[in-house]
Amino acid sequence: MHEYGLAVGVVAAVTAQVPGRRIRAVGVKVGARSGVEPFALESSWPLATEGTAAEGSRLDIERVPATVACSSCDSVTEIDEFFDYTCPQCGEIVMDVRSGAEFQIAYADVDDGEGDE
Repeated sequence: MHEYGLAVGVVAAVTAQVPGRRIRAVGVKVGARSGVEPFALESSWPLATEGTAAEGSRLDIERVPATVACSSCDSVTEIDEFFDYTCPQCGEIVMDVRSGAEFQIAYADVDDGEGDE
């Protein structure tokens, strides 16, 4: 399950940015076509945070739909995993993926470092 490795990477990236501070929550954006399974990522979070400043923290996942833009008719369409790259509006081949491949850290909620518990 590569989601565990991704969760470990998120924890490492966040803790490196806020050394010595307790992390309460982390938000990530997960695109529909990113190859990341949100449920598996969420399930691996407790193990990935164990023994770190993020232990006990919450993982908030924002799911980002996949969209493509057609250069022929200028439409932007949400797609699913079975999309065949043919514009549903005009039938032309669409290759301009606008969103859905994301896997990004959106935010981290951390203690202010002044004795917060």
